[in-house]
Parts: sequence; C-alpha cells; structure tokens
Amino acid sequence: MTATNQPPAVQRFALVMRVLGGIYLLGAVGFLIFPNLTLWIVNLLPRLFEFIEVIPEQQDYFWVPLASSMMVMLVIIAFSLASDPGNRLLVVLHTASKLMSSGGYLYMLLAHRPESGGIYFGYLLGAVLDLCIAVGVLLLAMRARAALAAVQAEPPE
Repeated sequence: MTATNQPPAVQRFALVMRVLGGIYLLGAVGFLIFPNLTLWIVNLLPRLFEFIEVIPEQQDYFWVPLASSMMVMLVIIAFSLASDPGNRLLVVLHTASKLMSSGGYLYMLLAHRPESGGIYFGYLLGAVLDLCIAVGVLLLAMRARAALAAVQAEPPE
C-alpha cells in the first residue's frame, strides 16, 4: 500500500509524526546550541504574569547533551513511525519517553518551588505539553492501527 492510498487515519498519523519529528529536531538543536535562548522562550509568558515564576538561567550545562540526545531519539522514532505507522514498539517508545518527561516535569514542579511560593511555569508547561503529546500519539496510533487492520481484513477485489 502506497502512502497516497492509505486510510485517512494513517495519513493523519504519518503527518503528525513528521511535524513532531521536525519540532523535535528544532528542540535538539535548540537545547544543545542555544540552551539559554530555549529557556528564554519558555519564560516569555511568565514575564507577563506575576504569579508564575520564570525558570532561572542555567549555569550548569551538564544535562544539555542528554536532553538533546533524547530529542534526537524522538526525531528518529517520529520519522520512523511516519513511514511505518503500524510499528507498536516505536509507539510504545515514543509514548513512554513523553510520559517519563511529563512525570519528570511534574516532579520538578512539585519538588522545586521558587522562594516566592509560586510555581515555575516551564515545569507546568513541560508536564502538560508532554502528557498531551503522549496521549495524542497513542490515540492517533490506535486509530491508524485500526484503519490498517480494517484495510487488511477487506477481501481483495
């Protein structure tokens, strides 16, 4: 089956995976080359509101290569899923990575509070965004898989 005659659910899933792959690639480069710019972008909204704290700029970049490597892994997974939407293992890897990231941000949100008693917006953003991505990828993958199964179950003409 070629990409043009795939069911709409499969085409949609492949498109979302390509878009996510591109976003992850930008993230990998941004995290590695411009870590403080990335943090500055995340802190744009908190600068407008008093009750949300900005995440302070980093002085220690030890974790930057690790975060970048995770993003590169997600680039490979996302583009691989775009070309192989039925690959369960890649869906599990993608979802597990995003759930772990979301849980990590939630932990940071609860365990590392600013002195003002507020919250760091970046941690909240990361927890919510990565959870939404995990759920979205899982739902889209399930729909694509069901559509592929339906096509395979149809008798040939």
